[in-house]
Amino acid sequence: MNPQPQMSIEEDTTQHLVKDANRLGYTIVTIDTTDDLAIEIRPAARLPYTPPLYRDWQTGQWTIQTTSYGSLDPEEIEKVTDGYRRAIAMVSELAPLNARDLVNYSITRNA
Repeated sequence: MNPQPQMSIEEDTTQHLVKDANRLGYTIVTIDTTDDLAIEIRPAARLPYTPPLYRDWQTGQWTIQTTSYGSLDPEEIEKVTDGYRRAIAMVSELAPLNARDLVNYSITRNA
C-alpha cells in the first residue's frame, strides 16, 4: 500500500486559511507568493453584512471596510456586528502571514 504524500507546512497552512475564510464568510480567490504576498479575498454572498477586506501595500496592514446601513432594527444590528466580528477574526488570521508561510492558490470554478 502506498502511503499518501504528506503535505508541507505551507500547504497545510494554505488549506487551513482557505477553510477558515469560508467558515468566516469569505472566499479566497487567489494567493500569490511570487514576490510579496498577494491575497485576493472576497466576502461570500451567503452571509449578509460581511465587509470587504483590503491590504495596504505600503504598510502590509489589513483593513476592514466600514459601511453605514442607515436605520436598522436590533436583529439587523446583530447581523452587522457579527459581520464585523468575523472580519476581525479573518484579519487576525491574515495579518501574521507572509509569502514564506503559504503556497500559491487559485480557486477552482465548475465550468
